[in-house]
Amino acid sequence: TLEDIGIDNFLKVPFYKRDTDVEVIYINPIIYKKVFGKKYNYEQAKKDIIERFSVTLEDNGEIIGYGFVDKQADPTDIALNGNKGSGRAFYLYKNCNIKGEKTPFATSPRDDYNNGKYSLDCAIQECLISNVLNRQTAFNNFETLAIIDTNEEYLFPHTSEKLPCGLIIRYYEDKELYRFSHRFVNNLPFNKKELINISNKIGELEGNKFIKRFLHGAWSIGNLSIDGNMIDLDTSFFVVGRHPQWSF
Repeated sequence: TLEDIGIDNFLKVPFYKRDTDVEVIYINPIIYKKVFGKKYNYEQAKKDIIERFSVTLEDNGEIIGYGFVDKQADPTDIALNGNKGSGRAFYLYKNCNIKGEKTPFATSPRDDYNNGKYSLDCAIQECLISNVLNRQTAFNNFETLAIIDTNEEYLFPHTSEKLPCGLIIRYYEDKELYRFSHRFVNNLPFNKKELINISNKIGELEGNKFIKRFLHGAWSIGNLSIDGNMIDLDTSFFVVGRHPQWSF
């Protein structure tokens, strides 16, 4: 992905060990084996997840590693709302993307786009949907390795009380997170052949979504990859029927 997006379009950021207790509330055994390269045992897996992914971008002392935040561009001004790239997600280690931390690219004037926090209920919803879609449908998307409860609470915009916060560790392969907004920041136009190929992939994706009665709420160039993959599924859901009254 570094090569696909272009190394110049990444900001290298230090990360630090969290100084507060966290709790692992979900682990995907299949992805765990891929990431850690060993047999899955739940208790050991929890320790491994905490050791590797209980991190923060907030400077609280000793640097324990470095991650990368990706720049993005959006001519439609829908996906980013003033951010210069990923506002709450960054890449770390191999094939992993962690969501739920404020990045230096969170520059939007809107509180709901610049706070960097991720509510735990949205993390759980995104995890369930991403893994179900990947294993049981013809959709293309990332999978979720784990969810971490950070034991924090935050008053999100449009909420009346503070909500628990979480981190979601997303696992990707190849170009599954290479978005249209990455292509735009690279200033690379699409030729005719590419446009036809992309249209076919998106058309197939939308057809499958319709058949399965699935709605991807944040349909924008920042949430679709050029390979026809869906990204950021916390605003997605399945519906009972095809009428608007079933859309909740």
